[in-house]
Amino acid sequence: MFEYNDHINSINSVYFSPDCKYFVSGSIDRTIIFYNLNRKSLNFGNVSHKINNDVGVNKICYSKNGDFFVVSEFDTKVFIYI
Repeated sequence: MFEYNDHINSINSVYFSPDCKYFVSGSIDRTIIFYNLNRKSLNFGNVSHKINNDVGVNKICYSKNGDFFVVSEFDTKVFIYI
């Protein structure tokens, strides 16, 4: 088991890519973290993105082909990450 403490507040959504090479998490701390899973070494490399709102991330969903994911916030916005 691996534990990662990259968020500083509650996580609302975690979603694996269709090929299971990546996953993304979103939190009410207003961050989206994209994790790159390297299966051979079991190391994680991640990239985070801070969104500009005061309410945080609500849900995340990957496209079926894994080319992009969609993030909804608790306000009125939806973003597509390619």
